[in-house]
Amino acid sequence: MLKWMCLFGFGLALSCPSISAADGAKEKAESKEKAESKEKAKPKVTRGPKATQKALNKIEIAADQEEKIAEIDMAFAEAFAALKKARADILTADQKKAEKEANATNKAASKTGAEAKKAVETALNLTDEQKTKLKEWRKSETEFNAKVVEALQKVLTPEQQAKLPKTSTAKTSAAKTTTKKPAEADSK
Repeated sequence: MLKWMCLFGFGLALSCPSISAADGAKEKAESKEKAESKEKAKPKVTRGPKATQKALNKIEIAADQEEKIAEIDMAFAEAFAALKKARADILTADQKKAEKEANATNKAASKTGAEAKKAVETALNLTDEQKTKLKEWRKSETEFNAKVVEALQKVLTPEQQAKLPKTSTAKTSAAKTTTKKPAEADSK
């Protein structure tokens, strides 16, 4: 009889933790589902540079605008990554290293603008084919940046929009509207 009581007690002791473990597993699954639904509700933040980072460099953003801008970043994240990869595929490993060193030298020497650009181009030592590919890449980068700025204009205030970089399409359309044709100038 003592044997049976010991076995019964032992079986009871083993079954209690397994019941509580099953309850714990249910609770974990429920909390995981809640966490996943919360993650779906708010936009994910990507690591690394964002598509809007360059355009918003010196613009103060209000708290209510941050969420909308994060959504814009998510919408353009894939295209931005593809754009970066396309440029990386054009250059060799040695050229990437030379570019990085030239940029560091430019920063240390406080070179900017055309002077810095020329130093990087010299360091890259591009082939004619690479120059052509980079020219095409710059066109696609300009188009991409114009799309990002266009999306940001829908979120930003007029004062903030004035601080956005001017896209090349905006520059050319502004130049067309402000420049008079010679025939028009003569007739007036």
